[in-house]
Formats: sequence, structure tokens, C-alpha cells
Amino acid sequence: CPGRRTRMPCVDVSDWHNGPRPGGALTCSDYQARGYCRHGQISRGSEWASGAAFHFPERGCCACGRSRHRLGHGALQNSRTSSGMVGSSGSGSSSVLSLSGGSNQGRRESASSSGQCQCPGVSVCSNYSLAAFMLRMPKVISEPSSPWYDYLCTVYRTRALPLPLSLSILEAFYPALLPVPACTKTAHLSLRTERRWHQRWRRANISLDVDQMRACRKADCVAWLPAPPPTDAAARAFAVGRSYVRVPPQNGSAKSAFGHIVILQRPIQERRPQGREFGPQHSFPFSAVPRAVDSSSDAAWIEVSRTAFPGEGYRDYGCWFHPAVGTGVFLRRDRRTLLSWTNRRAASRAVSAWTGHAMRGHRGDGDLPRLAARRGYTSFEILASNGYTSGFEELGTTVPAHELVLMDKECMDHRCPCRVQKQRMCRCQLFTGCVPIETWTGWRSNRRCGCNEGSPAVINCALTEVL
Repeated sequence: CPGRRTRMPCVDVSDWHNGPRPGGALTCSDYQARGYCRHGQISRGSEWASGAAFHFPERGCCACGRSRHRLGHGALQNSRTSSGMVGSSGSGSSSVLSLSGGSNQGRRESASSSGQCQCPGVSVCSNYSLAAFMLRMPKVISEPSSPWYDYLCTVYRTRALPLPLSLSILEAFYPALLPVPACTKTAHLSLRTERRWHQRWRRANISLDVDQMRACRKADCVAWLPAPPPTDAAARAFAVGRSYVRVPPQNGSAKSAFGHIVILQRPIQERRPQGREFGPQHSFPFSAVPRAVDSSSDAAWIEVSRTAFPGEGYRDYGCWFHPAVGTGVFLRRDRRTLLSWTNRRAASRAVSAWTGHAMRGHRGDGDLPRLAARRGYTSFEILASNGYTSGFEELGTTVPAHELVLMDKECMDHRCPCRVQKQRMCRCQLFTGCVPIETWTGWRSNRRCGCNEGSPAVINCALTEVL
């Protein structure tokens, strides 16, 4: 009849897949067979397998909800390469607490981190700007009305924290939960240079996360950063001896709560080894770890961050982390099998003593986990490792960073379903920040951490319920 709409049958996008994965890319039929999608929507508990990081199965597969989105094939193809995703924050769903600067009267609401605003002139996208940000933070918070209280509740997946709280110990920050712009690959550049880079990458068909935020109210900015902006000299003095790590957002995760992270580790002279063994022949007294829940002196709870790096997870390369307070992710290690070195030179001497040859470059990184594991160690740390941290391609090298390496079986010889014969298990590297070992979260590191692989760049506990 004229004027009457005819509903077209839903058809899956013919060449849709969820992107390169350790076990091979999955198609729409795979999503339906594995139960990720049912009755035209993403199954409950499978939200992690949706969103931009997985090429939007809800837009490409009828079983996942394609008919509701009414998005054509061409639009889907554009969504794979464009950072301006329609109605998406990038990496699945996670519970994020309200972060407004006003009084919350004891009420915690679930809200999207994309509703954040930006305080004028504030950034954390370089070592000096993050140093200035940390100098403006309150030293201690004693009221739950502070926005920092809600921020920490979100990071540590809890609804109540002991007061007062000292913020001076924090080293790691999630920009998507703060009133600052996202730290994209070009966030540290001038506006003119940034536009030039965007034009170059656009011609190369490379998508970048672009952050556009509204300005915060003055009262909200004062609640976040009560101190006045420090001088350049003060910021530079604060950053001396500190290692800066910046993991930029990927696949549209700029506004995802744990989509990217910035770290300014404590000065080298203040770093303390956590292991009983200090170098191959010397012992060193260990120091107490904050918020440790295990009374055993042999248990070390270390707060860490990690980003995906090629080669980790197989061929005895281990899992590499950056210890930093404020990530909300903890590892429990045995001090008796934790080896500590002051710097790379000390580690190289150990390799020379063990093997008779010197440690060199990237291959040397693989020598350390393999040789230490043969001698009964399960992990090792280097207090001042190297300055080639995440983000050095754009920012240059930094002060040698503190690194922790795990030699658990899953980190040395990780297995995943083979691409061809999926019923078999093959060796594969770790493609996301998540690791196949036990991690913990909570203010006292007493809850299991559920890592969301939809935020591929950074290890996180986004799947852990806020309690």
C-alpha cells in the first residue's frame, strides 16, 4: 500500500569479523555459536566482546542487533577506521561512578565517563604537565564529597574508602576519569603541529582518537585542583628523577574509563626493592608494602600497570609491568623468589655471570626471564631499567623506569586456540594489556580483578563489580 513501510529482512555484513585475535578472527556465526549474541542483542556478560575494539558486532551481525542500528555496509566500514564512533565510548561497558565536583550526599550513581569536562589549561600528557597537575592536587582528602573520593572508588572498584586519604602517594592516573583532555599521540604538540600530523595520518588511512570536551565550572576545577598552577621551574624540579609512561587510547577508547593511562613513577632514589634477593649474590632488607592484606613477611603486594607489547607471553619472554601506585591492579609475589636489581648494568652483570656473554638489546630482555626462571625465580624487578617506555616514540626517552617481570608458566609459554585447528592449543603472544594470571583489586587488594579485553591498551579491573 502507498505510504506503508516494508520492513527489510536483516542480513549480516558479508565480510564482518571482530579483528585480529590470538585464536583467529570471529565471524557473525561464531558469535552466535559461542553465545556472545542471542535474540538480536549482545548476551548478558558478553559486553566485553562488543564495541569499537571488536569492530562493532552489534552493527555487523543480525544476531547481535544489526537490525536495530540500521547501519549500512559502508557506514560499518567507516566505523572501523574512524575515531568518531556513533554512540560508543570504545570498549564495552563498565561501572563508572559519578565524578562531579559538588556534594554527592553519600549517593553513588552510575554514569558514563564520556560526560567528563575539562579544566582550562590543565593536561597530563607530558612529564612536566603531569608534574604540575600532581603539585595542584590536594595532599589529603577527608570528605567523601571530594571528586577524588569518587575517582578512587572507581579505580579500586569499591563504594567506601577509609578517610582521611593521602593523595601524595599516587603515581598513576586515568585521564578519562579526570577533568583533562585525552592523551592521544599528538596531545603534547602545538595545535599547528598536531593538525599537520592529523593530515599526514589521514592520508595514510590511520585513525586517531580525537578528544572534544566541554569546559568545567570553576568550582569543579577548584575541587579537583585547589592549589594554584606551579611555576615551570617548580614542575621541572618535581619531575627530576621520575619516569614518565604514557599509553595513548586505541580503537576509540579515549573516553573509556580505563582506556589509557599516564604514570609518573617516584624518583629513582626513593624506589625500594621488594625482593629478598638483591642481585645474584647479595641480600637486601625488604620494605613494607602499603595496603598488604597478607601478614606473611614473604608476601609482596605490588600495584602495577601494563600495556601490550609484541613478543610477551611466549618464547620465555615473560610478562612485563610498571609498578605504580594508583592503578587499582595488584600482583601477589613471593619475596623469596623475587629477584631485584638496581639497574640494567647490574642485570647485565648477572647474565654475564650466568652465561659468560653480555646481555644486548631486545634479545637481552628475553635472556633475563629465561635465565632467572632456570635458577628458581618466579619474578624479577629492575629499579631503573630503561627510558624506552610506552610513548617514547612521540615524547622521547625518559628517566629509566621501574619494571617488574613475571615468569609464571602462562607468561613464558602462553597457549590459545590455533587459527586453523581451533580445537588445538598453540603458542601465542599476549595481544592486550590483560594477562592470563591472577590479579587483584580493591583498596586492600582483597578482591579478584576482572580484566576487560575491550580496553586493549591497558590492564584493568573494569569487569570487577563496584561493591
